[in-house]
Amino acid sequence: MVAPIPNEGTFYPDIICDITERKAAEEGLHHAYQETETILASLPSSILIVNEALEVIFANTVAHQHFDSGDSSIMGRSIFDVVPVQPNQWHRLAKNLKASGPNHGRTEHHGEFETGQRAYQYRLFLTAMDSGGEVQSVMVITDVTEQKQLQEQLIQAEKLSSLGTLVSGMAHEINNPIHGILSMAELILEETNPDKIKEYARDIVSYSQHVGTVVRDFACYARPASRDREAEVDLNERLLATMKMVRRSPEFGHVEVVTEFEPLPKLRARRSEIDQVFINLISNAAQTMAGQGRLTLTSHREGDWITAGVADTGAGIPKAHLNRIFDPFFTTKDPGKGTGLGLTIVNKIVTKYGGTITVESEDGQGSRFLVRFPVATVSDKEVHDGTA
Repeated sequence: MVAPIPNEGTFYPDIICDITERKAAEEGLHHAYQETETILASLPSSILIVNEALEVIFANTVAHQHFDSGDSSIMGRSIFDVVPVQPNQWHRLAKNLKASGPNHGRTEHHGEFETGQRAYQYRLFLTAMDSGGEVQSVMVITDVTEQKQLQEQLIQAEKLSSLGTLVSGMAHEINNPIHGILSMAELILEETNPDKIKEYARDIVSYSQHVGTVVRDFACYARPASRDREAEVDLNERLLATMKMVRRSPEFGHVEVVTEFEPLPKLRARRSEIDQVFINLISNAAQTMAGQGRLTLTSHREGDWITAGVADTGAGIPKAHLNRIFDPFFTTKDPGKGTGLGLTIVNKIVTKYGGTITVESEDGQGSRFLVRFPVATVSDKEVHDGTA
């Protein structure tokens, strides 16, 4: 039986109501998307959303302005092609973020990178953006170039300040071999025995090489960190090298040095910045011991962390001051003997590389500073496959 054709003008209120509600919902959703796009586009930071395949699936206007290459968009490209974040660093941050949960409130899921003449800081967040529940990473990137430049200037000023306390030691280190060179040269002028002349010449070469080493060490330390590229740094090597520099200063006196090192994986950092951390800590230890006592340098690995320690047998830090020693301009030294910025800058450098610095001290019983840096534990295969 064929159903009768409805008369013209027949209405179906239920159907009309359903379509109207659906249309209203679609328009509301579309409006919400537009509002979200407008908000994200107006933010001063770059916003990138990355799927589980590590491909960029969303970028706001600022991100396109900063990271689009002239002839291609960043959409659909690997995050590692868009921003120069090391794969092992990304996977470590993502792993920590998943372990702590997106709403845990922790703040260590961040990093820095430089591209062109600009410096950026970024933070990672997790979110489920679609109905399928796929977990996606939200990357918020902020241009901190001007802030970094000011920080570099502050670090350099403090570095030059610490050099002032080492210059007298440098002069002593240079004066002794210079006198030796002069004496050997005077002997050569009067010597006729070829073997003796060669012996004196070898001494002159040895003294000259020593002077060259001293000058090179101080010149490398004095230069701005911005001229120093990140490279693989051996913490044990830098502890010994910086201890030798500080040891040249008169205030080091007769301090005994003890080293307790374990083999460590390399840290990727600027050598001059790591040197500044250790020179500051070792100088402070030497000053508090007033030329007498024991300086202990240690290193070891704890899982995903490498730790360097600087301990002294000096006066210690009063308990009331322990929570203030990293504050700007706070110092326990006599007036004129410190800027109060040394430990503040040490803390900034350490945290820049995702590390932490802690102190254990009791008044009259010495102090022990521990500097910890994270190390990459992601295998090359995991980084290549994106499975970390």
